Amino acid sequence: MERFRYQAIDRSGVLVTGIIEASDRPLAASMLQSKGLVLLKVDHIRSKNRFQTFLNSEIGTSKQIKSVIAARFIERLSLLLTAGITLEHSLQLLSHFENESLDRNLAASLLEKLRTGARFADAMELESPSFDVAIIAITRAGELGGTLGPTLQQLAVRLQRTEEVKSKLRSALIYPATLIATAVAAIVLIMSLVVPQLEPLILSSDIQPSPFVRAIFASSHLLIDYWWMLLLAGASFLTLIGFALRQASSRRAFDKAILNVPIIGPLMVSIESARFARALAALLAGGIRLQSALKLCRPIIVNQALVASIDSVVNAVSQGASLTSAISRAALFPGMLSEMIRIGEATGQLAIILVQAADILEREVQRILDRFVALLVPTLTFLIGGFVATLIVSVMVIVTSINDVIR
Repeated sequence: MERFRYQAIDRSGVLVTGIIEASDRPLAASMLQSKGLVLLKVDHIRSKNRFQTFLNSEIGTSKQIKSVIAARFIERLSLLLTAGITLEHSLQLLSHFENESLDRNLAASLLEKLRTGARFADAMELESPSFDVAIIAITRAGELGGTLGPTLQQLAVRLQRTEEVKSKLRSALIYPATLIATAVAAIVLIMSLVVPQLEPLILSSDIQPSPFVRAIFASSHLLIDYWWMLLLAGASFLTLIGFALRQASSRRAFDKAILNVPIIGPLMVSIESARFARALAALLAGGIRLQSALKLCRPIIVNQALVASIDSVVNAVSQGASLTSAISRAALFPGMLSEMIRIGEATGQLAIILVQAADILEREVQRILDRFVALLVPTLTFLIGGFVATLIVSVMVIVTSINDVIR
């Protein structure tokens, strides 16, 4: 049996917490729901293993952290609202019982703005950049239509799926990144500790080092004597690249080039297309017009080449073209997406079909990601292992030559 820690709301709207034992998480959730509880969180209590926690951690930028907080907050708020608890009471509950201080602060801040008379969507907008424009627009549509609970529930699904894709991508890159870091550390140790001990012996003998060995000696000197210059050059290069990518034209050219890279390009297209389809579906379901919904989807797209395609779609739709023809002419989006949109427009169920298209694209993302990792890991292992092996063999040749001279 496994142990799970839970947070829930009972029938009277009071927070309850505790620990339950079950064979798995779904069974634990089912047992709690059978008691009439509205679940907010069910976490598996694992044994503390710092090394495993480090390997499984999802390290991200501040922007990624904010997106995780927004997704978690929307999900828990939607659970409370659909359970019949008022918005103000829901925010009050979230501001008091959340374990994460950032979540508590966010709920308290929104509650304070709500009590001053602001609409909930306006309060979220004042909390920017915690919430992107698409989240605010979907929330405003649900609030004006009197369906805030169901709207936030659909939004929570979209945000959760997006975070799942990000999590899988980051987790898949942990092992390759660890492999590269280990190889670099091994090379630095050999070049800075082992090679300097062997160089005086080989140079003081009658042995004529090969060009490759001389290159190793020169690289060792460069690393030991000018390591600070190498770090400065690396930092300067990264700064220059970062500055160039902040320029609109350079960023667009770079993002377009990324889309042409095998495996990575299709992966990026599928990720962005799934995010676009799910956000557009949520906006349309909230009652927002197609042209406005397309404009609101623009900021959630990361790849600037695809953003340019969204702009062309918006222009085409504003001139009277159908979404199907506009997406088809954009070319960068998958053909499957345009075909699903054609079916949605023909049947009048565009929002529902877009959700199904997003599901298909996310499954495609997982398939491409599995293939990418399956190819990347052995390729990196072969290349890095070959380089390190060549370096070690060269050092061993030097040692053997020294032994021959001594004899």
